[in-house]
Amino acid sequence: MPYCKKCGKEIDENAAFCSHCGTPVKASDVVYRRPRSPRWNLGSILAVFFGGVIILVSIGLLVGGGVVIWAQSTFSDSEGFLISSEKRLQSDSYAIVLQGVDINMDVDVPDYLWTPKPGDFVTVKLVGRSNDPSKEVFMGIARDTDASGYLNSVEYDLIVGPSWDYKPWRGVQFSVSYSNHPGVAPSNAPTSLTFWEASVTGSGTQTLEWEPENGSFWIVVMNADGSADVDLDIQFGVKVPILRTIGSWLLTGGFITLGIGGFIIYYGAYRPRSSAYRG
Repeated sequence: MPYCKKCGKEIDENAAFCSHCGTPVKASDVVYRRPRSPRWNLGSILAVFFGGVIILVSIGLLVGGGVVIWAQSTFSDSEGFLISSEKRLQSDSYAIVLQGVDINMDVDVPDYLWTPKPGDFVTVKLVGRSNDPSKEVFMGIARDTDASGYLNSVEYDLIVGPSWDYKPWRGVQFSVSYSNHPGVAPSNAPTSLTFWEASVTGSGTQTLEWEPENGSFWIVVMNADGSADVDLDIQFGVKVPILRTIGSWLLTGGFITLGIGGFIIYYGAYRPRSSAYRG
């Protein structure tokens, strides 16, 4: 493409005068520029290296964000809880207990500022239904000191090491094993006690939602009247409202870093350069 020797503007190949500055144009005054193949040097190599690293980071962000949003959309119920598949819990004793639910989120902030609590970020849900139509189910969450005091002399089955598994065609699965704590029948029905942080009782399907606090807790499942032979189907769920936001941030960051990496590689190594020669 010809350019004016004086002003450098593009001109028509057959023009006698530059249409921009009016300078007479001779064949010897026309400057032609043509693309020049990229030359590999240290700068080009570094550009490809760092650009490639940034692109790899962007791929990780995009995959992570996509997985988070996909899991949130696929396995969430109508209320936004990531919910497990239904699992049957059955025991000949008076209670089924999950111990060691330890929550500790201490944030050192001045007294005049808002202090976040675990319940501000996550909500736990239990959905249970008794398999014995003649019995009402009870599900409760209590601090370990209160629950252990109530169940110290009671026979119950302790859930040991619940394991979680994911199968695309079945969702989140979990399995449990039990360890028996010997004892006798409880002196009081669980519904008569007031120390429960959250509890629910009744026939049919019962739903317990709990916003956690700092501390150590037990999850206790019993018959509402405190009788033996606990048998119910249960689901565990958790809702983390900020999870979808985190997924969106990861996707946004992934696209931004992908653009930065591509820009560095193109302009640092592959962008064609021009050379000039006179006509």
